[in-house]
Parts: sequence; C-alpha cells; structure tokens
Amino acid sequence: IKGDLSTDPESPGFLMENFGAFNHTSNNLDPNMIFNVTYNGSELDIALTYACITNHLYSFNILSRSNHWSTNDIEDIINTANNVTNGLLKVSGMRISDEIAYEECGML
Repeated sequence: IKGDLSTDPESPGFLMENFGAFNHTSNNLDPNMIFNVTYNGSELDIALTYACITNHLYSFNILSRSNHWSTNDIEDIINTANNVTNGLLKVSGMRISDEIAYEECGML
C-alpha cells in the first residue's frame, strides 16, 4: 500500500492510498477513511475503515484484535457505522466473515 497520511489535525483518519509495488503506486491515490476508533484502555479495540475503490465499488472493514465476532455483532457494528455517517455508507450486500467462517477455514 502506498499513499499519504492526512495533514488535517481535525480529520486525522482521512488517508489517500492505493496499491504500490517496487516503490511505484499503481494508480491515482483513492480516499480511505479510518473512523469510529474505540479503545479498551490504552489498546486499540476496533477501527472501522471505508475506502472508495471505484465509483461503484467500496471497501468497508472492521479491524479488531479479535476474530471472535458473531454475524449479529458484525451487523450491529455495520449499522452503527451507517448511523454515524448518516447513511452515507453503501452497506447493502456486505460479505461478512464471522467467527464460524474463521473456524471453517482453519484460522481458529
């Protein structure tokens, strides 16, 4: 990943990035937002990211130190993210990888 960190202290999670190999960025830098970060004490608990890949393709990720999340837990986080952004996120048709998915592929 290649890109630029935010230079705006009021919006530190607004990044511009894209795929890069051999010190070259593949295309123009696209917006990627890190938002709604929560902590458990001094440790990061959850961070949400939303990236515009094309005009019709988006990436939404829940970054967590745990992979023990049920589908209902993940859907609650998605709904919260959609509410925080006043419905701006395109959240229909999301693929969810819950704890069962991690167990089935042998990662737990």
